[in-house]
Amino acid sequence: MNLFANSTHAELHGAAKGLAGELRMSADVQDLLLDKRYVPPHQRRLLRTPAPGVDRRLADLLDALAKQVHHGTYIEGDAEQLLQDSDATLLGVFGPKLVELQRNARHHVVLEAANVTLRTHAATWLEAGQPGQTRHARALGSNRGLAEVLAELEQCRR
Repeated sequence: MNLFANSTHAELHGAAKGLAGELRMSADVQDLLLDKRYVPPHQRRLLRTPAPGVDRRLADLLDALAKQVHHGTYIEGDAEQLLQDSDATLLGVFGPKLVELQRNARHHVVLEAANVTLRTHAATWLEAGQPGQTRHARALGSNRGLAEVLAELEQCRR
């Protein structure tokens, strides 16, 4: 199972940035070693050794990102493939995609609104509350939840 299959664009972005940072730090340490320069022990630990767990996460992330960038007939879950099943319906095929796109759209809206209104405090404000009941989770959950969170944010703006 792909760890990132049901991630929002923002979650994919965060995972990609995190893994890219790990790879970049490892590459920087490798460059220093290749130049025969001193590398302190704490930096040597950043050197990426063969790590199947990290490699699998990176492979999962790249697969999930690729599906966000392009859909095609050779990609598993493509609409054309799914519609070849005699029991398939347009709603059954495109309904889940609509749900995913709506969730991503709500995320972009609430994130931008919070960033414009609260600047550096946006992330803290959005993630305040119990896990699964944060403002961010409510905004992603439904259009009504998004409207409620935007109304709370409007109060902060005044």
